[in-house]
Amino acid sequence: MSSKRTFNNTNKMKKKSEVKAFQILHPKRDGSSDNLQLLRVTVTTEHTKLDFGYQAPDYYTRGGWVTMNPASYIQIKDSKIKYTLLHASNIPYGPEQLHFNSTNDCLYFSLIFQAIPPDSAVISLIEKEKPTDTDFNIYNIRLDAKEKRMELFG
Repeated sequence: MSSKRTFNNTNKMKKKSEVKAFQILHPKRDGSSDNLQLLRVTVTTEHTKLDFGYQAPDYYTRGGWVTMNPASYIQIKDSKIKYTLLHASNIPYGPEQLHFNSTNDCLYFSLIFQAIPPDSAVISLIEKEKPTDTDFNIYNIRLDAKEKRMELFG
């Protein structure tokens, strides 16, 4: 009886059943923003984590401010289920704001949501259902790009 095996980053052989999570680095998505970059998506059995980098915009004298709507959620394409935001790291929940000191400021932050099914191919981040230009809505985040996928082991 044979079992499928795969290699992790340390080149140790692991059984496919030992894969506990996966990451997608710089996933493809619809739209673009010079200021907000989606760096990584991590999907585990406990949660789904989105890691971001944000550059303060140059159209404000001191870079403006950021905040995160605590009612934000992720949604799988063609599903009505909303996976709620559990925790925001390094970005305040609205109405509190993080004010930048200059247009050179950068912010790295993470959003942790309820766990999605591991076979989910496309998700969207919804900060506001009727967004403005300044809301962090990101659509059609691709999780099925094998060349960008890194399996994580327990």
